[in-house]
Amino acid sequence: MTVLTKELYASLVYLDRDFLAGRYEIQSGESPHSQVTKTQTKKAGAAIPIFSAEVSAVETRAYPISTLEMLAVVLPVLEAEPRLAPKQFEKRMSSMLGWVDGYLSTLTVSMSKKKPGTDDYVSSEEQGYFTLENQAELKLALITSPDYFLSGLDTLTKMHKVAVRDLAIPVRALVRVIAAQSHADQWIRHAGE
Repeated sequence: MTVLTKELYASLVYLDRDFLAGRYEIQSGESPHSQVTKTQTKKAGAAIPIFSAEVSAVETRAYPISTLEMLAVVLPVLEAEPRLAPKQFEKRMSSMLGWVDGYLSTLTVSMSKKKPGTDDYVSSEEQGYFTLENQAELKLALITSPDYFLSGLDTLTKMHKVAVRDLAIPVRALVRVIAAQSHADQWIRHAGE
């Protein structure tokens, strides 16, 4: 069995267990014990059936090993994924999976709406999110799940502008970039990969 090094474990910031379990299943050929639960909801009001199935399914998977053991097994194969460069990103591209180096940071934004019939604007509540940037013009806005951050780092978005002034954690990340950009010209990427 491959062993995860103490250094790698100490340097982990974010680990998408769902992505990791899927890659482990593909690579090892081991199927987990799984259970699929279907739920159906009734929404108030009319819904157009073609756009609203109102049925969803949740899959629960159970492996006999931990996610850290899975990472130790899968990481050598993940290391072969290509390095991504900003010049590769374009509108209407397929999603791209690969490695990037940069600095993990936070950004806080709020939307402004014009009040109907007036010249006044109303700002919405501020929301924080994580970004990944480097000197090579890489700008990524991250889609994250709080549960995947290690050591409670997800709270940094709430602390931005209050207690955190400058945040720039150097990281190497496996990311999936999708063909969408934020209003700050950042490419959108899923943080879990």
